[in-house]
Amino acid sequence: MLYFLLNSLAIIDHFYQYSLQAFKIVFFRAIHNAEQSEDLQTRIETLKESITMATYRYANRGMFERHRLIFNSQLAFNILKKEGKLPAEEFTYLINGSAEPGSDNPLADCIQQYQWNCVTALARLGAFSNLVSDINGSAKRWREWIQDEQPENQPLPQDWKNKTALQQLCIIRALRPDRLMTAMRRFIATAVSEKFIEPVPFNFPEIFADMSRTEPLFFIISPGVDPVRDVEALGLKKGFTFENGKLKSISLGQGQEKNAENGVANMAKQGGWILLQNIHLMSKWQFSLEKLMDECCSDSAHVDFRLFISAEPAADPAVAAVLPGIVQMCLKCTNEPPTGMKANMMRAF
Repeated sequence: MLYFLLNSLAIIDHFYQYSLQAFKIVFFRAIHNAEQSEDLQTRIETLKESITMATYRYANRGMFERHRLIFNSQLAFNILKKEGKLPAEEFTYLINGSAEPGSDNPLADCIQQYQWNCVTALARLGAFSNLVSDINGSAKRWREWIQDEQPENQPLPQDWKNKTALQQLCIIRALRPDRLMTAMRRFIATAVSEKFIEPVPFNFPEIFADMSRTEPLFFIISPGVDPVRDVEALGLKKGFTFENGKLKSISLGQGQEKNAENGVANMAKQGGWILLQNIHLMSKWQFSLEKLMDECCSDSAHVDFRLFISAEPAADPAVAAVLPGIVQMCLKCTNEPPTGMKANMMRAF
């Protein structure tokens, strides 16, 4: 389930390409890191949690901020579906929405007629059969809830506060659709785990620890972000610098193809780090690079060999700025400015 979810992310942006071989490395690493237990059921649950969390971090690390909620939501829905906790009709309403003309709108002073029609359609579902009559009978309390700045953080009126997280989300979908994205984060935390809404901060040493001679690192460049500084700073700590010849950076442009090819081959043979910048500028040469990576990023390479690649995404997410084969081979990371006070404080610290 996790692999096919990752595989479907390419619909959103072409950079989200994941090979089965790369996923297997994440998968087996998560098994190795999972807590041991002699009890079978405990071991199974521990493995599931470890593998799911490793996949979550693996995907989020190389994902743009604007796409993370999509992935987090899909992950939550898939987990709930596997556990039989995602009623089909409620989920269909949440995704598609629907509206049906019904009785007079008792909340006409605070919601539009279309929203009331959405409530009428929702009341057609078994779990919501009393929704219209309850709102009519307690319009004042419902009006107060609707007019709250953050209704998703307030208990629903009457017994509706005791409904499942998905059912409460459907009500927000009908009455306060403008708060649905924020409510989705709360839903994920309540229905699955709060771990799956926590942003994965950019931590280059931690990312580097997951690299190997067979797993290059792909930097998806954001405005104002320079991966050279991160590579250079970590290289200095580990003894790989420009001065001693164990670190090399090549900015791709006219006439740099041969230099890049020789650099990768030499570092793979002798041991060292090489950063190929802006490969999106060299669309035709990427075929040669893909072949070179197949040859050099193997178990026969020097144990200290590390390949870093950077590229900018195309303006149109459907356009492939880099060959899928190159992207699939690599660990991916983005380094966008974080959103929210907590993420910014963590980054500053």
